[in-house]
Amino acid sequence: MYLTWGYKIYRFFGIIGIYLWAAILLFFSFGIFSKELWHFDYFFAMFILISMWSVHLYLLWVAKKAKFFSDFFGNCREGFIQLRVLSTAIGACEEELLKEIKRCQKHHLLKKVHIVTDHVKYTTIRLNGPIDSYRIKRCPKCGAKNHVIDGFVTTCEYCHGSLDK
Repeated sequence: MYLTWGYKIYRFFGIIGIYLWAAILLFFSFGIFSKELWHFDYFFAMFILISMWSVHLYLLWVAKKAKFFSDFFGNCREGFIQLRVLSTAIGACEEELLKEIKRCQKHHLLKKVHIVTDHVKYTTIRLNGPIDSYRIKRCPKCGAKNHVIDGFVTTCEYCHGSLDK
């Protein structure tokens, strides 16, 4: 739901790259006993292969994170989730989660996910649209401004009271 086409491309190139790298590494490792391969070209080729392998592992790691966030956000019915709630549920610190979500956005792997900092302490992850598509509704319980989208369960982001009154 929140994944883009880039996720499939990252997975494809990541997996193909790993298998290709493993096949080439096997080819070179059998040639390691040959005296003809002990020169600069062999070591340069191994450096290139190790670099390619690390890039492919990075692509797979970012794609796996994007899939994890997409699955987690897919279970969110309110249309938003606060970063502190997400970090508590996952068991990771807020700064690292924010960095990972922004990394997935930078690689264009997550769509319809927007990070909004309302106050100094509250960072909210809004789902399904940019901030312009939300309307503001005040909480009758605490008076806080909440951005809501029609069709989602509307609860206050701060006190978790109902906004439907």
